[in-house]
Amino acid sequence: MTANKKRQIVENALAKGNGILRLEPAWVARDFLPPGRRLGLKEEEYDVGERGWISERWLGSTTKADNRIGPPDEGLSYIALEGDERITLKEAVEVAGPAIMGEEYAKTHKGLGRLAKIYDFADRIPYHLHQMRKDAALVGANPKEEAYYFPEDVALGPHPESFFGVHPYIAEQKKYDILLPYVVEWKDDLILRHSRAYLLVPGEGFHLPPGCCTHRARRSPSSCKRTQSPRRRTGRTGADPGAVQAGGNSRPHLERSGRHGAASAPGSGARCPRAFCRPLVGPPGRNGRTQAVARAPNR
Repeated sequence: MTANKKRQIVENALAKGNGILRLEPAWVARDFLPPGRRLGLKEEEYDVGERGWISERWLGSTTKADNRIGPPDEGLSYIALEGDERITLKEAVEVAGPAIMGEEYAKTHKGLGRLAKIYDFADRIPYHLHQMRKDAALVGANPKEEAYYFPEDVALGPHPESFFGVHPYIAEQKKYDILLPYVVEWKDDLILRHSRAYLLVPGEGFHLPPGCCTHRARRSPSSCKRTQSPRRRTGRTGADPGAVQAGGNSRPHLERSGRHGAASAPGSGARCPRAFCRPLVGPPGRNGRTQAVARAPNR
């Protein structure tokens, strides 16, 4: 299909949707954690064999999922079209960027440069690191800045907390050797004894800049910048999560941060006051040990 043909199809779809470009669901499988089975699929649709389980839905995605096994277009959103024609959002942005992203944004950006996801895991994502821009650039990659929002009326699971970074004294006193045995062996999650956990609050979220270690909870977490619920600030919107509004952001009230970043509610939010976080004893972890949890006091 020629670029002109694709552009015409995209422009027709935008006109028919009155500026809304509707997308098909983009399901992504993962093989390292079981699914939470809350994405609305049929029970038998979650298990996809050697690929693992469907545990993510990507919204307005122009990014291919980097999985060991999977279809070549996994993760890419397709425009919902009548008939047999198939065009990914990535192709649409390439041939009709200004019509989708807006004239001003398209002048300085080659693509969306962001990615919104719905996470639905039945267990915690392992403790891991997102490289800073300068470090990611050494291997030709982009940094992964993220933000998270925890929906109201959705169960957070038995461990409603997320771990971020390391205890300040490790960085301040440069006692990096403390972490080395855990990184070398990587046989359990005991490295969390050197990290802090933050309580997940439904209707709120976190902003996580690149260069920070995180151990994410079952329904997605965050960092040091707490954001407010869009419902509390603006009321319910009834937005279609599978649509992109031309010349603006993805239809749901989600704020995407950085390339490959996940999504959160919009809002300025106040930085989590690390100095004022008070510890409390959390539920036992998978290894049977209790985990320290830090919660910011009510302000």
